[in-house]
Amino acid sequence: MNDFCSKVLRHIYSRKTLIMYEYSMHKVASSSLAPVDGLVFRELRPGEWQSVRDVLAVQRAQDNVFPPAFDVAEAYERLHNGGYCFVCEEKGRIVGYTWFAAGEGYITEIQSTIRLQERQAYAYNAYVIKRYRGDNIFRDLLITGARALKLKGFTGGMAYTMEWNGASRAILSKVAFSEIGRVTVRYFLTIRYLTSTCRDICLLSNAGPFEFYRKLIGKLSAALSPAGVNSGMRLK
Repeated sequence: MNDFCSKVLRHIYSRKTLIMYEYSMHKVASSSLAPVDGLVFRELRPGEWQSVRDVLAVQRAQDNVFPPAFDVAEAYERLHNGGYCFVCEEKGRIVGYTWFAAGEGYITEIQSTIRLQERQAYAYNAYVIKRYRGDNIFRDLLITGARALKLKGFTGGMAYTMEWNGASRAILSKVAFSEIGRVTVRYFLTIRYLTSTCRDICLLSNAGPFEFYRKLIGKLSAALSPAGVNSGMRLK
């Protein structure tokens, strides 16, 4: 019961802080790659859905902190709507990826849409399978993407990482991403507060006033359902 109450309280008051970055496509593209034998960096091509399905399955099975933020159907929609995905492969198997979106991008953690200027790209959803971390794959994915997008006429863009993710913050800094401020979302007594220290950034909230209640009712329904009770499901 105490565990249940503490998790409900975390829904009543919670806070998430994002570190926002901007970058020059020229500067990132000019960074040197650190090639590793056997690894290939390239743009994902439409139709390679089985490869996408395979890497998402590995990510889902091995990583509780960073589960997949999309599925194959959404990957199709992203490419169909003008997005770009760059992957790292070993022997034809995807071991890391990162996405770029033009025009605007949705930030799941704060349920807001970021609007970009013309010829800017929003870098997001980067992931590297655990056993391949430490080989500069995330860094080289960003450089690979910047080089390709520069040739397509993009001049720069924006990105973010969670405040607590020191590893990603270090990599972004090394590859010429510049911190421009922080965006924080707080919930207190079901009221949502969004504050930003970033100048010249357009954020549109996609969360309604009753977002807390929808989440809480959904969690309670799942926890109290026969399937939830039998499986020991609890509020997260």
